Amino acid sequence: MPPSTVAVGDTLKTRRFEADSVQLFLYNAAIWNPHSIHYDLPYTREPEGHPQLLIDGPLQGDWLTQIVEEWLNGRGVLESFEYSNRLAAYLGDVLTGAAGAIADYNGVPKASHIRDKLVEMTHLNETIYGSGLAASHESFQTKSGNYQPNDMLANVCKNNVTRFPYELARLAQDIAGGLVATAPSEYDLNSPVTGPILRKFLVGRPGVTVENRIRILRLIENMTMGRNAVGYLTESMHGAGSPQAQRIQISRQMDLDYKITLGKNLAGVKEDDEPAKPALSPHMGRMFPGENDQY
Repeated sequence: MPPSTVAVGDTLKTRRFEADSVQLFLYNAAIWNPHSIHYDLPYTREPEGHPQLLIDGPLQGDWLTQIVEEWLNGRGVLESFEYSNRLAAYLGDVLTGAAGAIADYNGVPKASHIRDKLVEMTHLNETIYGSGLAASHESFQTKSGNYQPNDMLANVCKNNVTRFPYELARLAQDIAGGLVATAPSEYDLNSPVTGPILRKFLVGRPGVTVENRIRILRLIENMTMGRNAVGYLTESMHGAGSPQAQRIQISRQMDLDYKITLGKNLAGVKEDDEPAKPALSPHMGRMFPGENDQY
């Protein structure tokens, strides 16, 4: 499409970009951006309340600019450019998108069991996001004037983060198939001896090149087994402290005795040795301030 024929609403050829934790770190170093939400996962989760590293808005703008420049290919000049980021982009979303892409390339995007796995990936990712938002929304003001996230919900969010990315990775590998671990190298694919055979048997649905199929497989491999798995999986496990420490904090504030009392009251249970009314934890005390005067 020559530049002179472009009209508002025309769609350019799509291109896929991926960013891992190393690329995010290098990009922010290059633009002198010190905001840690793009490369420091524990900070991103704790004070900021995000489930994963955020992909920079300017980086996404640079990608969009690159698409236009490549499409122009010297036939015109990009004089001005405006864009607006409407939603945050997280690495967990990228893995879900990669799983959806490989399902399409494999020719099974509408298979019910594949759709169900993609729904589960989305459910896990949004649960992390939702618990992070909840911890922030339920924050409270301290005597110094600062606001502290709800400690129970923050630990619930952190404990989700130690588990859900591993299930996301497993589901992505399940959807991708065994080729995610056995895909041939670029050398073998371009070899005059093995290349034709590989291109014959590794073809996906019509219209998808073997190269694009392997690119998506390599992305899933990188995020779940390769270099980026260190930042996405291992750091998810230990980046916010010991998972057992989180569960200890949850145990301290789960108010089991109070909840037992609620259950007995609703069931109409009467006991001769009625226990004393349990004191509420700070978490439940803020939710039900009238139940315990000390909160």
